[in-house]
Amino acid sequence: MCITVTEKDLRELHIRRAARVIQFKRACRLRARTPDKMPLSTLSSLRNLIDEAEEKIAEFQQDYLR
Repeated sequence: MCITVTEKDLRELHIRRAARVIQFKRACRLRARTPDKMPLSTLSSLRNLIDEAEEKIAEFQQDYLR
């Protein structure tokens, strides 16, 4: 099976998004246990990183896969 460069790049973008989702979920669990250690601003910024990753995936698909 041969993977093209664009498929590899897209896979990398999905992996980065998944890593940010995991980071966000960990932060949510930490905040549930000890709200003082995880401010809402940190959760918001992590969520924004996920949104940016999703936008990059959509842009990439639009530019290279259609």
